[in-house]
Amino acid sequence: MPDACEVMSAARAQSLVFKQSSAMSRQYDLFAGDRVIGTLQWPKMCGSLAEGRIGSSAWTFKRTGLWHPAVTIRTPESGERDIARFAIGWRGGDLTLAGGRTLRWEPLTFWGGKWAFTDAARREQLMAFEVGHGFFKMSIALHVESAAVSAAELPLLTMLGGYLLVMAAQEESAAATAVIVS
Repeated sequence: MPDACEVMSAARAQSLVFKQSSAMSRQYDLFAGDRVIGTLQWPKMCGSLAEGRIGSSAWTFKRTGLWHPAVTIRTPESGERDIARFAIGWRGGDLTLAGGRTLRWEPLTFWGGKWAFTDAARREQLMAFEVGHGFFKMSIALHVESAAVSAAELPLLTMLGGYLLVMAAQEESAAATAVIVS
């Protein structure tokens, strides 16, 4: 099975979209055109632990912390050691990769329907995400900037961006339900 960088490189000329498999499912398939090249899924109906896979590469994402919320990112090879950490901030957050490189996650619109990862040092946009809602199903369109095409982190950024947007949508839905019920 090809690794994630090979899969993403072959798919970069096509449109990339996460699509929810069904309205009640916590699984999102990553499409390049009409071909599924990856999945992002939550093994349990409740909780923040998710598993992402593109080609032969896999990651787990888990939100932790109450006062200083973060998302820990691991691979099967890393075991209990984080390969990256995403610190959640008020309007976005910062992803710190194992080598110390920092990428910023920030909204591109006031209402938060569009988000992007940018290189914090160069202020260069790497990839953008746009949330779409269908009939009870969510989708996320991705746009890879030319600067990011060769980035080794591109598959990880793809999965993390999908994870962050799905978790945000679930939190918004839970908050709306709580307001309606009370």
